[in-house]
Amino acid sequence: MVNAAVQEQNKGVFAPYEQVNALFRGSTAAVELVIPKSVGEGTAIERLYAATGAIRHADGRLLDDNGNPSPYAREVFLFDIAGGLRQVAYPVEDGQPRPERGIVYVPVKTNLGDKPEQGIFDFIDGFENSGNNRAVFILLDYDSIACGSYTENYDGKVAVRQIKNAANTLRRTQKRIVFVNTHPFAGFADTVPKVEVKLPTFGEFRSSLNWILSDMQNSFNRSGLTLEIQLNEEELNTLCREAQGLALEQFSRVLYVDITNRKIVDQQTIKEIHDAKVAELKSSGIVVLNVPEVALQGLDKFQEWVEVKKKTFNASVFGENMNRKLKPKPMRGVLLTGISGCVYRDWE
Repeated sequence: MVNAAVQEQNKGVFAPYEQVNALFRGSTAAVELVIPKSVGEGTAIERLYAATGAIRHADGRLLDDNGNPSPYAREVFLFDIAGGLRQVAYPVEDGQPRPERGIVYVPVKTNLGDKPEQGIFDFIDGFENSGNNRAVFILLDYDSIACGSYTENYDGKVAVRQIKNAANTLRRTQKRIVFVNTHPFAGFADTVPKVEVKLPTFGEFRSSLNWILSDMQNSFNRSGLTLEIQLNEEELNTLCREAQGLALEQFSRVLYVDITNRKIVDQQTIKEIHDAKVAELKSSGIVVLNVPEVALQGLDKFQEWVEVKKKTFNASVFGENMNRKLKPKPMRGVLLTGISGCVYRDWE
């Protein structure tokens, strides 16, 4: 889990998950949560559980984060094709739930039939646990399932119809569904509202960096060590700009490991963040090229022309109104820079 203090520094990162919970408290029965690939399904599930679920006490009660019985407390389940149906929970130690240790997945014994991606909706429809039907079901991969990528086209159409039926019929119950996808599914547009998780902004990275450096300095001081920060403010900003495209968890993890091992924040730290982003891009199937450092190309002839003409066209010949007399026209053209369009969507 992300350190609680880091969460406090970056409340905006958790806003989409709270938005999902707010929709559930109304009459919305199904929501599509669209996440960037770098955020990761595990992180999204953990945040959804914190926002929409409940701590199950040893005596079976469902409690909120403050340990009080909550009218909004819900059990949370996760379903995907490979893992089947599992209950999401905090680990229990000495009879008490331990949220600080992250979440665990407990397999649920049930028969979802030969086509579990369809059978899960029958399970949801009939779900009730000791008279309580308050539950959130997190379903993965349905952008692909409903498009027929996992099944035949006919089954994909069946999945779309089941999704629409569930979104309508579950409104009269306390059961809710979250579809977690990495790309919006057009088939949800008229039935299932979309909540989009954005990647962290520069400001959020900088806020997280400030807290991490302070936390590491305090930790080093308690151990009698010194954390050396060789980067100035602009270089620290460069570090944060280099991180854009990563999730905060990845950013924090790389920094903590690097600082713990080397006990210094320097140019190598920036490189570590850069390498982490390159690795993330490659894992997404994006080809990353090392662009050589070269001067701006295509203007060499113009530069030669300027060197020749500046000896003639100067203020000593034409006086102070040289520009008005010559009426020079500014250069016009298009400068193409940045990420090529073919990979922009995946980068975003």
